[in-house]
Amino acid sequence: MPSCTTGFRENRLILGAAIEGNMAGVYYQICAQNAPRTSSAPSRPSTARPSTARPSTAPPSTRSTPTPRPQSASAPQRAQVAGPDARLQGMVVSRQRVNQECELFVISPPLDFDSSAFCRPGMFCKLWGFNETKPVYLAMANGPEKFRKEGTLQFLVKYSEATRWMWSLNPGEEVEMSQAQGKGFDTSKLESQVDTIILLATGTGIAPIKAMLEEHVYRWRSLGKAVRLYYGYRGCAIPYKHLFDEWQRKGVEVLPVVSQPHLCAEWAGAVGYVQNHVKKDVEEGRILVRRTGMVMCGKNGMIEDATRELTALGLPVHHIITNY
Repeated sequence: MPSCTTGFRENRLILGAAIEGNMAGVYYQICAQNAPRTSSAPSRPSTARPSTARPSTAPPSTRSTPTPRPQSASAPQRAQVAGPDARLQGMVVSRQRVNQECELFVISPPLDFDSSAFCRPGMFCKLWGFNETKPVYLAMANGPEKFRKEGTLQFLVKYSEATRWMWSLNPGEEVEMSQAQGKGFDTSKLESQVDTIILLATGTGIAPIKAMLEEHVYRWRSLGKAVRLYYGYRGCAIPYKHLFDEWQRKGVEVLPVVSQPHLCAEWAGAVGYVQNHVKKDVEEGRILVRRTGMVMCGKNGMIEDATRELTALGLPVHHIITNY
């Protein structure tokens, strides 16, 4: 049998097609990639314009995909990595429905993704749809350590006018993305100044908070820090709810808060605006605010309101950490 090899990047769409059930003839498709071409210009795979229809609420089928290339710190890189705003070609590894308005996308970045630039939880990537000029900004739901072990990036994405093109993507298809950007959550100085670390999140802002918990909770607890997570969501279909017990076993006090309890009659937990529950705990002495640090991510209104109310109660401004 003749030799038949080709590069990882050139084979990804072919392998994706194989996954969809077209296993027959894959070898000959791969060999065809290496056959002499009449033109030296590389061909771009055809991509249909995304549908504008709202996604179905039915859960997507489970599909396996090619194993992503690990992006460890010692892994060989190309001679030059692309610049921070270059439109790189990542690949969708999987999609998972979280609730009726959110999905978890797992994306494998290309070899020219600068893994060393992804240095803190809370950083983000820009993602573009095909023929889209305006990117969406999505914070990673996994941190640098987990990324270097698994070689993939996770994004918790809420359906909106800006992100609807992502709902046409299938495992094995490419998506344009930037390098990791932003300052992330820098808690290094905060840790020596506080006894309690409060994590305050709303909506999909839980994604980078989850990434930080996965990377830092063991160290925080070993340093004797109390860790509390206050998480506000509109209804009962709370993202990452299945992880709450695990986080509590690791020493994190978790308080989920539903802002619109009429959406879920079975909810018996805390209700209202999540920042008001932090304020209440400060006022009632359960939190010593001057020895507390706060990491926040979510809606701007929540962050502004929490900053105003809690600094008025004595929270030092330099104890407040955001990822922007």
